[in-house]
Formats: sequence, structure tokens, C-alpha cells
Amino acid sequence: MLSRIGVVCFASSYAIVFLLELSRLVFKMPIRRAAIVCWAAAGWTAHSFYLYYHAMNSAGVPFASWRDWYFAAAWLVATAYLYLLFNHADAPFGIFLQPLILGLISVGEFWADATPFAIAPTLKAWGAIHGLSLAAALTTIFAGFATGLMYFAQERRLKRKIPASSRIALPTLEWLRRANAKSLTLTLIFLGVGGASGCVMNLIVRRSGGESAAWNDPLPIGALALFVWLAIGSVGGALYRPERQGRKVALLTLVSFAALAATLAFGLFVNTSHVGRASPKPKMTQASPDSTEQAPPRKTNDAEGR
Repeated sequence: MLSRIGVVCFASSYAIVFLLELSRLVFKMPIRRAAIVCWAAAGWTAHSFYLYYHAMNSAGVPFASWRDWYFAAAWLVATAYLYLLFNHADAPFGIFLQPLILGLISVGEFWADATPFAIAPTLKAWGAIHGLSLAAALTTIFAGFATGLMYFAQERRLKRKIPASSRIALPTLEWLRRANAKSLTLTLIFLGVGGASGCVMNLIVRRSGGESAAWNDPLPIGALALFVWLAIGSVGGALYRPERQGRKVALLTLVSFAALAATLAFGLFVNTSHVGRASPKPKMTQASPDSTEQAPPRKTNDAEGR
């Protein structure tokens, strides 16, 4: 009963957001943006608590059924909508995204099978999501690092009025600013998906009686710190004037690359439980002469015994 009430709560919030988004086409409303933000945040928060409560109180393996997958997919789309809402408030993304969210919730609630999958295929699926999303985040951070360096090089050339080189033609500052912003957005999304899938894998292993990775491991903590840093930087960058956003975003990509390098260094030089590193084998010591242990007697065949 409590589970169904929770679904009704966040589904109703998303439905109200959809109606508010549709009202853009009919009339103007001064407080519409604030109302959309409040209802969308309330629905996302209730949705998040529902997923957490369901995972903690599930009798079987959590997030291992078609029903769970539909609710998790709806949560991811709602997260993307919130990000777009804060960064592109005037664009009516909700008219297109909210029906998808409500459709996924409806399918998960009324039609999807709630029978858990087997543990091995479930871990394999979540492991693929975890690995691919983190690899994608690594790629976007590297791309942002490259465009960030090009931004500062182009800015320096323009300030000093250095003629453009015929051999190396750098893109414009506006193009580099947009590329940096997109790389940060994609990195934030991929890191969020990778972190969430890693938590799900850890929970599945722990529920199945296996040995899960430590929550205070340096690698997950580093990834979480990088995610928080990018989230704060993205929100803060949106508050700057357009003429100052380019430099701030480019600097954010460089610092993010440095933070990623520090995080990866933990995996290479620090023995963590997240990345299994084989411990050195103990050296064999020669037995002392006064050792009381004797070698086991050698078996003899019948011919030798005779």
C-alpha cells in the first residue's frame, strides 16, 4: 500500500509539471517557472526516496526486474529534465519529456513483470552499464580538457592580437564555449549513471551474500567528489554573464581533468577494494636445520617394496 501511494505521489507531481508545460502554449503566467521547478523537484525527490525505500526493503534482489528498470529509466529521464530546466528554463522540454516519464512509470506500475531476474545476468547487465558509462565520462572529460586548452590558446591570441596561423586554425571562442559546456553536461550525466549503477551492483552483491566493495573506498569517493564538483560548477556557471561563461567553463574542464587524474592515480598506486589488485605472494623461506617438520614419506610401488 505504501509503495503504491509513493508512485501516485511522484507520478502526480510529474503530471502537474506536464500540465504547466502545456500552459506555455495557451497563456502567460508570471510564476509558472517557479511552479514548474517546485513540482518537478518535489516529484524527483519523491521518486528518489521511492527507489531507495524499494531497494532497501526488497525481499529479493533490488533493481533486478522489468518493473524496477522502468522506474529507474523514468528517474533518469526526470533527472535529465531537471538539468535542462535549470540551464534552459525558457525551452519547453517538459512537453516532450514528461509524457515519456509518465509512460515509463505507467508501464512499470501496470504492465511490467516484477519477478526478479537471476543474479548473474543482473550483475552482468548492471556491470555493463557501470563500465560503459564511466568510460564515456572519461572520454568526455578528455574532450573537455582539449577544448579547454584550445579556448585559452585562442583567447590569448585574440587579446595579444596575434595573427591566426595558416597551419593551425583554432575554432572560435563561441564554438569552444559550447563544446566545453556540452562536455561538462555529458560528463555529469555519465558519472551519475556510473555511480548509480555501481551502487546498485554493490547492493545486489551484498543482498546475495557476496563480498561487496567498501563504501568508503577512495575511488568511489573520488568519483562522487568529481560529480559534486561538476554539479556545483554547472549551476554556478549558469549564473555568470554570457561574456564570462566561456572562461569559467573552460577553467572548470581543466580542473575536472586534474581531479580525474588524481582519482585514477588511486586505482594505480593505492590498494583499494574497488579495483582488485593481487597482493604479493609470500616469499618461501628455507627451513632451518633444527626444524621438527619432516617431509612426507615417498610412496613406493610393489616392485620397489620387494
